[in-house]
Amino acid sequence: MIQTVCGLIDKKELGITLAHEHIIIDLSLIRNEQDSVLDNCKTMINEISYGKKLGLQSIVEVTNEGMGRNHLKLKYISEKAKVNIVASTGFYMEKYYDNKARDNAEEKIAEIMIKELTFGIDDTNIRAGIIGEIGSSLNTITELEKKVFNACIIASEKTGAAITTHCDLGTMGLEQAMLFSRSGINLDKVIIGHSDLNRNYKVIEKILSSGVNVAFDTISKNSYLDDDVRLYNLLKLLEMGYEDKIVLSQDLTRKSHLKINNGTGYTAVLGEFISKLKINGVDSKILSKLIGGNIARVIDKN
Repeated sequence: MIQTVCGLIDKKELGITLAHEHIIIDLSLIRNEQDSVLDNCKTMINEISYGKKLGLQSIVEVTNEGMGRNHLKLKYISEKAKVNIVASTGFYMEKYYDNKARDNAEEKIAEIMIKELTFGIDDTNIRAGIIGEIGSSLNTITELEKKVFNACIIASEKTGAAITTHCDLGTMGLEQAMLFSRSGINLDKVIIGHSDLNRNYKVIEKILSSGVNVAFDTISKNSYLDDDVRLYNLLKLLEMGYEDKIVLSQDLTRKSHLKINNGTGYTAVLGEFISKLKINGVDSKILSKLIGGNIARVIDKN
């Protein structure tokens, strides 16, 4: 079963899914600008409607503590937009940490996440369905971040929840994978995020060879890396047989990303990128794994 903000669903109900997204988020305190604030329910319901026209059924929403998470708004949006939303628990990366992450031991941090996964976030019965997005900083995993990663491992082992990560500009993915591997955790419950920001597919293949899953989840963010490079790398990895270990998304985080502001909204993956995969011979069976089946398997608590 998969935990959504509106309750448990069977994994078969997840359907076409964006595996790493934000609906309600506020990064303005650290970024010192307002583009990174998404907080209007009506606007976001409208944005989701464009994705639904392309078949979107579910969103894994990876906003957590320190990123402006609002589980009450997520439930409202889920009900009104008629889309499944999986909420997250956890802590982002060091510069976004609050005192809960900075001051507590890893066991206590794990307890916080376990509570949100099993009982509810704050004083509600709205439960998180995944641990994420758990981040490392650019070109390093700091000591505080290692503590949080260890707490996530504890919480995952005790609850069966999957972990999805943030690799800043694609860095430290292999190091994250090795950290998880050394812990003995079930590596199929781990998704290394932003792996598509690596220009060389061989780097991504090394991450995959550890046993974890990877996310191509910054699709359409061409200022970071051109989608043609993402496409080439993904096709190479599919040729190598990794069709069961890759999930797709686009990591919408800004007002400027929205359809209403001439961005792609939640349509980049399900529109142009999927079309390019089809043109390059990727069949419907593989596509269904990339945009639904794989993420359903990973986050399912069977």
